[in-house]
Amino acid sequence: MVVHGGPGGSHDYLLPPSALAKERPVVFYDQVGCGNSEQPSDTALWSISRYAEELDIVRRTLRLKPAHILGHSWGAMLALAFLGQFGEKNIYSLILFGPLVDTDRWLTDAKACLAQFPEELQQQVKQAKQSGAYDSEDYQNAMIEFYKRHLCRLSNWPEELTATIKKLSAPIYQYMWGPSEFTVLGTLKEASMLPVLKTLSLPVLFTAGEYDEAAPRNIYDFQRLTKDSCVQIFTDASHNHHLEKTVGYLNVVSDFLSRIDSKHEAAE
Repeated sequence: MVVHGGPGGSHDYLLPPSALAKERPVVFYDQVGCGNSEQPSDTALWSISRYAEELDIVRRTLRLKPAHILGHSWGAMLALAFLGQFGEKNIYSLILFGPLVDTDRWLTDAKACLAQFPEELQQQVKQAKQSGAYDSEDYQNAMIEFYKRHLCRLSNWPEELTATIKKLSAPIYQYMWGPSEFTVLGTLKEASMLPVLKTLSLPVLFTAGEYDEAAPRNIYDFQRLTKDSCVQIFTDASHNHHLEKTVGYLNVVSDFLSRIDSKHEAAE
């Protein structure tokens, strides 16, 4: 099961793992209000617990027993929320890549990334935050430079990624996150799945890019909190390292899933 990021994104940019379908079924879905799913305006549906319930409904409806869950960015937080809410029964493993696990840590990482840019660009972001003019040309240009380094480092972004960006639900993003990458005013402001990490007993694979918004140093911290886990960092890659290093990424994921399946087959 593949869980997309955002909040407010869509499954499109995560399509490369569909190559794994030759080994096992790979299931994609768009969260309610996102992508190709229905677009209700009821904000009560835009909550961690409701999205976790939705993930469980998809799993049960498709009778995915057992299942592996792969979550990217916000989708990683959602996958952890699902496990905290519904437990690990019939879930063989968890893959968290470029994971949003704790909002405070994510913001700290984002600010550290921003601090590496020229002072002029930093000031443009600061001015937008002070004025609230997040639609200004200066701010938009600053974010483009940030995304080129930390979101996707490919000179030409793949169609899958541009499709997700075009479909992004701004209302959901703003309600749950906020007006910008560096300003969190929404319902995820104090969100943290660190307590859930400490309770996990199933195998977990963490992945990140060298220049990921989810900083590798924190990925190793998350690993130390998790009983049975491993880490893969992809060099010269960023938040969407599955698009930048597709072959290497798919090999790592395939090997991980095969090892887990082999253990369960042996136990049976």
